[in-house]
Amino acid sequence: MRNPEDRRSAIGSGLRIGAAAAALSLLAACQPGSESAATDPDTQPAPTVPEAPPRTSPLASAFYVTEFSPADVRAAREAARFAIQTLSVDYSFTGNPLLTGVTILQNAFEAARVEYAHSVGLTGAGQIVAINDSTVDFGHVEFAGKRLSVSGDPTTDVLHGTAVASVLLGTAEAGEMMGVAPGAELHVGQLDFTTGVTFRAIAERFDAARNIGAIASSNSWNLVGRTYAASDYTRYLTGDRAVLLAALRNFAQSGVIVFGVQNDFAATSVNELNGLPIAFPDLQPSWIAGMSAVPYMQDGRILSAQRQSAPCNEAAPFCLAANGTVWAANAARGQTGYSVFSGTSFVAPQIAGAIAILAEAFPHLTAQQLRDRLLVTADNSWFTPEAWVEFEEGLVHGYNSEFGHGFIDLRAALLPIGQVAVPLEGAAAQPITVPIVVSGGASGDAITRALAAQGIMVTDTLGGAFTAPAAGLTAQLPRIEDTADQLYRAMELDQQAALVARHAALSGAASALVPGAAELMPAHSGAADFAQLDPVDIPFALAGDGPNAATRSGWVMRAYAPRSDDDSASTGLALLHRRDTGPVGLEFGLEMTRAEGSMLGIYVPGAVEQMHTDTLSVGAGLGWRVTPNLGLRARAEWGIADGPGAGVIDDFDAVRFTTYEIGLDTRGLLARDDALSLSLRAPLAIASGTADLRLATGIAPGGAVSFGTVPVGLAPEDRQIDLAVDYLAPLGAATSLGFGLRHSWNHGHIAGETALNAVAVLQHRF
Repeated sequence: MRNPEDRRSAIGSGLRIGAAAAALSLLAACQPGSESAATDPDTQPAPTVPEAPPRTSPLASAFYVTEFSPADVRAAREAARFAIQTLSVDYSFTGNPLLTGVTILQNAFEAARVEYAHSVGLTGAGQIVAINDSTVDFGHVEFAGKRLSVSGDPTTDVLHGTAVASVLLGTAEAGEMMGVAPGAELHVGQLDFTTGVTFRAIAERFDAARNIGAIASSNSWNLVGRTYAASDYTRYLTGDRAVLLAALRNFAQSGVIVFGVQNDFAATSVNELNGLPIAFPDLQPSWIAGMSAVPYMQDGRILSAQRQSAPCNEAAPFCLAANGTVWAANAARGQTGYSVFSGTSFVAPQIAGAIAILAEAFPHLTAQQLRDRLLVTADNSWFTPEAWVEFEEGLVHGYNSEFGHGFIDLRAALLPIGQVAVPLEGAAAQPITVPIVVSGGASGDAITRALAAQGIMVTDTLGGAFTAPAAGLTAQLPRIEDTADQLYRAMELDQQAALVARHAALSGAASALVPGAAELMPAHSGAADFAQLDPVDIPFALAGDGPNAATRSGWVMRAYAPRSDDDSASTGLALLHRRDTGPVGLEFGLEMTRAEGSMLGIYVPGAVEQMHTDTLSVGAGLGWRVTPNLGLRARAEWGIADGPGAGVIDDFDAVRFTTYEIGLDTRGLLARDDALSLSLRAPLAIASGTADLRLATGIAPGGAVSFGTVPVGLAPEDRQIDLAVDYLAPLGAATSLGFGLRHSWNHGHIAGETALNAVAVLQHRF
C-alpha cells in the first residue's frame, strides 16, 4: 500500500504510480505461525474489558446543519491544504487493465465531499480515532499540537503509520495537507508486522482503543493471501483468534471497525478479516469494509469510477468506496516531508475520519447509527445496484459487488435522511409537513416573529438531530372574514331587513346605535366571530313596543350558536343593556364564549380536539343621531381569554384582547332610501399575553429528547386598521343591491401588509 513519489517533480507530466507500487500494495500482516506465542485459552482467558467511556462533543447542542452555504463550501474546497489533494496521476498498475496507461486528475477528499463538513466547522473535534499500524512519527508537522496516545511497543518502521494517520487527522494548522478529521485525537495501536504479530496482541490494541473511548478503529492491514472463501472461521472460536474475536465484539459495542479490502485487483473473494462480519453477523452493524477506486467527476458529481483494489465481493452489503490515492506525510523525508501514497491503506483512514466527523455532529447517535448514516448516504448514482439493504422501514440503499454502496458522501450523511419529524413532548413525533402551530387571527404574525431566531430540533429516520428555524414550522391562518367567507356572509345578509334597521336607527324608531349586523361587511369583529358563532337575541325588560322593541332601551340576552355548517360544541352567552336617550343610544354588555379548537384564531394541528378557549369581555357602544339622515357611532370591546394548551403549546398566560370602531351612517345620500356607511375600525387583536411553547432542544445518547419552554408574545407588532364602505339600495319592493369595499392596513395584523376587499350582491326576495 506504500508508494512514495515526489509530487513536485511530476507537475505537468502527472504523478506516476506503476508496477512497483502494485507489488507493495499489501502491507505485511500476520505471518504464518504467528499464533505460536499464544498459550492455551483455557489457562489464559481473554481479559475483562471495562465499560467504554461515553463520547463527548464540543458542540453546544446535539444537532447540526440542514443546509450548506455554497460560498463556505467553495472556500473550504479552495483552501490550500484541501486543494493539495488535487493530483494528476499517471496510472500503470500491473494486473489492472483499468488503471494502466491512463492519466486522471483527482482529489480524494472531494470525492468524499469532505469540504462540506469542513465548511461548517466540523473537524472531528472531541473524538478519538484509533489506528492499528506501525509507529507514527509524532514529530512530523502534521501532528503538531495534537493529543496523541499509543499502546504496544514502538516499531522501527514509521513510514506507513505516519502516512495513514496524516490522511485520517493531519492538522489544519501546520504543514502542507490536512486529514479528513483534522480536529480529532489519535490513538496508535503499534504493531510490528516485520517480526510477527499475535492475534492476542492485536486484541490488546482494540481493547486499549475501546478503553479510551475511540469511536473508530482504522485498520490498513490484512492476513496475506487469506480470503473469506478459503477461510475456516471456526478457528476464531478457540485460541488467540477467539481472543481477537472477543476484542472485536467488545469494540463494536461503542465503535466502528474499518478494514480495507486487499489490493489484489483480480480477487474474487474478500480478505479474511472483512469476512468476519459475514461469519459472525453480530459484528456487521459496526463494521465497514473499504475498497479503493478512482472516480471521474464533473461539477461535483461522480460520472463513473475505475477500480484500483479488489472489489467488495462478499462484503458488499457493508462496503464503501473511496479514492485511495492521496498526498500524505512521508516520514522517510523528514518531519516536513510528503509524498503520494496509494491503496486501500488510505481508504480506511478516510472512512474512519468520516465517522469522527459524524460523531462530532451527532454525539447522541450510537456507533452503529453513525455507520448506517455513512452507508445509506453513499453515492451510488453512477452504477445500477444489484441488491439493497433496508436500514429502517422504507429506507433502503442499493449496492453492487464491485463498489459496495458507493463512494463516501459526507455532504449527504450530514443532512437529514428519510422522513424528518418534530419531536413532541408526550406525543408521537410529527412530520415537518404538518405545522407545529397555525398562527394568525387575533395574534397576526406574532408567533412567527417571536420564533424567528428560535431553533427547534427535528429528527430524521436514522435518529439524526438537526436544528431548524422554528418559524419555518408554523403556518399563517387567513382572517375569517376574508375572501370566500366574506362573500358567503354578504350573501347571507337580509338586505331588506338591514335597510329597515338602519332607517329605524336614523329616524328615531329604534336605538341610535346602528346594529353591526345590519352591514354588508360587518365592521365589528368580536370574540364570538373567532368562535364561528352566530347570535340570537332574546329581549326582556324592554321599554318600547312593536317590531323595534329589541333595539330600544332595556336588557337583552344574547345566545350564540355554531354556524349552520359548523358542528362544533362552541357556544356563548351575552347580557346587554341598551339605553336610548333621544338622539343618543348607549349599549353595555358582558359576553362569555367558549371556542373549541383554537385560541382566538391560533390552532395546533393534530391537537384541535384538546384545545378550547374561554373568553370574557365587556363591550360598550355609543350612537348619536345627528339628523334623521345622519348618525355617528362608536363601539369597543375589551376581554380576557384563557384555556389549556395543546401540542407544542403548554399554556396561555394573561391573554387580553381589544377591538374598536367608529363610523357614520347616512340615508338617502345617493338614492332614495339608500343606506351608506363609512367605518374606521381596529378588528379584534390580542393586546397582551403569552403562550409557553415546549420545543425540542436536544437529544441525549440513547435518543431521549429534552424539551425547553419558550415564552412567545401573542400581541402583534402592528394591528390591522380598516376603512370600510357599505352601501345598500332598494331597487324595488323585493329587490335590492348591496356593495361593500374595505381597505386594510397591516392586514391580518401583519406589519406592512395591505388588502382590498370588495363584494357586490344583487338580492331578490321571492
